[in-house]
Amino acid sequence: MADFLPRDEGRLSSWLTNFQSGVTTHGASVGMTPEQIAEVGTVCQSVKQALDEAVAKRAAASAATAAKNEAKAEGFRTLRALVRQIKAHPAMTPALLQELQIDGGDDAVDPDAYKAELRAEVFAGHVRISFVKRSVDGVNIYRRLAGQDAWVFLARDTNSPYNDHTPLATPGVAETREYRALGVIDDAEIGQPSDIVSVVFAG
Repeated sequence: MADFLPRDEGRLSSWLTNFQSGVTTHGASVGMTPEQIAEVGTVCQSVKQALDEAVAKRAAASAATAAKNEAKAEGFRTLRALVRQIKAHPAMTPALLQELQIDGGDDAVDPDAYKAELRAEVFAGHVRISFVKRSVDGVNIYRRLAGQDAWVFLARDTNSPYNDHTPLATPGVAETREYRALGVIDDAEIGQPSDIVSVVFAG
């Protein structure tokens, strides 16, 4: 027999609200004391608050990561251009290259024009995202449901493929998922977002 407590946290929050309301209304008629009814309210509110705080912190972490990646991407583009300029100057010497720690090779890709290539395939229980990385360190993979505006960061992957095991938003209801990726060099996103690929995922 399935557990009456939902594992999905969105459904769990709704369950807690419903259970607390039901116990408040009917608890006394099934033998619960006022103290027990009050305890149910305290427990339900405590768990719901913890769930809400976790959601808020995940959203804040995602926003902070996106802001960091954007700052690094913009900053690194400027720095790479300046390094190329001073490396080409006649006064540059091998010793100065080493002192500035810029004696490594230049990027093999244009960080402004780079565009990752994706392919999505549906398997039982997951969606497989295959990508062509070329000369970057890896790709950041994002997902959203069709019709939504915001992209959700899934993972940074350095080897193709990536398997998305995220469960259905509504259990038992198929959904259209969209995926895109951005190349990553030196921990910063570069270039243009890949073309969006979409699949219908039924779990």
